[in-house]
Amino acid sequence: MKEGPGANVNNGNDMEVAAELYARIEAVTAGTEYRLLRTEQGFELTVDVHQPGRRRSGSTQLWTYDVALDPETRTFTMTDVVRTERRALDGRPLMSETVAGRKVTRISSRALDGSARYSFSSADGHRLIRAAAEESGWEELMPAAVYAARGPALLGAAIAIAMVVGIAIAFVTGSL
Repeated sequence: MKEGPGANVNNGNDMEVAAELYARIEAVTAGTEYRLLRTEQGFELTVDVHQPGRRRSGSTQLWTYDVALDPETRTFTMTDVVRTERRALDGRPLMSETVAGRKVTRISSRALDGSARYSFSSADGHRLIRAAAEESGWEELMPAAVYAARGPALLGAAIAIAMVVGIAIAFVTGSL
């Protein structure tokens, strides 16, 4: 007997369970700027991010939500993959960069005359995927990179607290 998140929820074929979630994501992204692509591990949801002033300089950015599915336990992980490419005015590639992890980014701009407005928040894609997954009975697990980042962060916090306590003790005892 399985234990843990999603235990005993898969009464059918794993492919059918994953296909149900894919269909939900496909339905909520229909008619939007998001593009959905099946992958071996699950799916990718990609959107072009418009950056003010960078279109003229030949800069493009793609934000991809890489979702890995485990249909047996109905769990998934989500990783943000940001691909940025910059080109010279003559079209030559200057730089290409790919960053993976988990982050929330907001970009907002408007035309000089105030008529057109654009905004992007990576949190919107996170919410879209989480809502569809929750409706289908899926549970999100944090990617390994998030867990790996917690160790150094907690160590840094512990050192900062120890320093503040040490300074407070030195101040109270008159050692400063």
